[in-house]
Amino acid sequence: MLVGVGTAALVLTAVGVVTAVQLVGVLADLRDGRAGLERGRSAVLTGQLETAVTAFAAAEVDLASAHHRASGPLLRAVSALPVVGPSLRGARQIAGAAEHVAGAGWGLSAALVTIGTDIGVIAPRGGAIPLEPLADLAVPLAAVRGDLDRAAELLSEPPAGAVRPVVEAFVDLGSQVRSILPTLSAATGFTEALPAFLGAEGPRRYLLGAANPAEARGAVGFVGAYAIMTTDGGRVSIGEFAPVQGLPRFGADDIPPPNPDYGRRYGEFDAQGWFMNINLTGCRRIDPGLEAVGGGRLWA
Repeated sequence: MLVGVGTAALVLTAVGVVTAVQLVGVLADLRDGRAGLERGRSAVLTGQLETAVTAFAAAEVDLASAHHRASGPLLRAVSALPVVGPSLRGARQIAGAAEHVAGAGWGLSAALVTIGTDIGVIAPRGGAIPLEPLADLAVPLAAVRGDLDRAAELLSEPPAGAVRPVVEAFVDLGSQVRSILPTLSAATGFTEALPAFLGAEGPRRYLLGAANPAEARGAVGFVGAYAIMTTDGGRVSIGEFAPVQGLPRFGADDIPPPNPDYGRRYGEFDAQGWFMNINLTGCRRIDPGLEAVGGGRLWA
């Protein structure tokens, strides 16, 4: 019995020592990775993109090491224990999310090194908007968006029962990642859609409506004139404007509404067939039965 108890004690001690060593390694890698992320961010803000690439790459290595250590069999087993388990799981999620953030920083910095950060690269030149830099940014921006989406998913909610420092780090990193996503989403959509809109694949024609804000209607006023806008290879040309009264007027039965709700809300105004009312969907009816002064309906 004594031999058995002694052996068990030795095993538990050895496991405790190995676990402690692994935890120390995880924390050291997390600290180094965070420092690398901060160096990379500072370098980007000061325009030192090559330094940023190096810093983000080093941070990604450190954070990948932290995630690998925290995902090992021993620490995964310890993660099932009460008290220490939630904190360890939280640290593992932080390491995995931060690894994605570092990868995103590296990818964007490397792309900007290739393309350049001067806004002049996408400014109009010779009467045309350069399309190649926009197309070059589309793929790396989409990859960056994917990395940050995965990071945000890992940081959705800290494990219940984790210690306060882990929860604070979890929430802080998650807040920073989520604050970037709307701007990144807009930039990604911009680089993906604008080249085609500007005629990268050949000439495209658009109906351009000129709204008059003198009369409140829709979001910006009534559409009183129109022109045909043509884009081709980044060049934009606009034909002569003409009054919308010269366009054909369609009856309610000629063009069916896109859905029943549209017809119920805007059918009485010929919104789908009369160009002056075509932008009524930009407004919201406050009270369908409320009559404003002069007999018109009240909209907002």
